Amino acid sequence: MLQKKISSTIFRKGLKAIGIYPGDGQSPIVPIRINGSIDEGLKVCSGLRELGVFSYLVAYPVVAKDTCLIRMVCMHNHTEEDIEQT
Repeated sequence: MLQKKISSTIFRKGLKAIGIYPGDGQSPIVPIRINGSIDEGLKVCSGLRELGVFSYLVAYPVVAKDTCLIRMVCMHNHTEEDIEQT
């Protein structure tokens, strides 16, 4: 589990460095909030998957209308190079 915490910490720092705030935490599940419709969230999620980044969309009614979460999971076998590339 320690490797997942290290991976998610590196990933969160990288997101913050490019202006995306994933929230604080140590969970290997890293949420990114998108203000927009489900269609916009699906476009982002599809784009990430086309780049080889597994992600999934969380939308209304789980989150507020016109808001989506893209959730990504840092796994124990991700290397620092994998995370930096993402």
